[in-house]
Amino acid sequence: MRFALKKWQKGLSHIKTLIEKCNWVILWLDNLEDFRSLFRTESNFRKLVKMHHEHLLHLQFIYWKKRCTIRYIKVGEENSKFFQAMATERYRKNSIASLQLSDETVSSDHGMMAKEFLEIFKSRMGTVKPILMGNDILSLISRVQGLEVLTKPFEVKEIEHVIRDLPIDKAPGPDGFNGLFTKKCWPIISSDFITLVKEFHAGTAQLKISMMPSLH
Repeated sequence: MRFALKKWQKGLSHIKTLIEKCNWVILWLDNLEDFRSLFRTESNFRKLVKMHHEHLLHLQFIYWKKRCTIRYIKVGEENSKFFQAMATERYRKNSIASLQLSDETVSSDHGMMAKEFLEIFKSRMGTVKPILMGNDILSLISRVQGLEVLTKPFEVKEIEHVIRDLPIDKAPGPDGFNGLFTKKCWPIISSDFITLVKEFHAGTAQLKISMMPSLH
């Protein structure tokens, strides 16, 4: 493990040198592009340098990650001063020694601080602010003339026109009848059908299907 760490340290200095050179090349090409457009070979070369630069940065990240892991393995289990100092520092960052309450008093009691946090959370999450509209939406929408015809009752001529245009070769509907049946029987069923359409428009039509009693 120690040999591997030394090997990484030797490689790190070389990686730093390569990163500086890549930065210099990229900066030089960027400055050149400010004066003229880059040739295709120059542009492709800059792309390759950037890719190599990202790879070197990734290797540098791996080094520091491994170094941190190796250090914890070496000194973490020995309960050394380093380990104790790191544990104490983390505890200080993750703990609250005292808190100023809403009544301007300072408390270090855990129960009081927890209660204060809960009350603040409830007051913020339970508050609903009304939405204030600065503009009148109705004034932004232009009024369309002639829409009142959409709510007028159906006329007999409209119903007869729809029945006349029904296709006769379509598949039967849920009631088992197609357009040909409706047209042929229109003189018989017209009065009942028109009454049903008027009741449907008025909202009083009974559209529930009554089940026929089964014969035993």
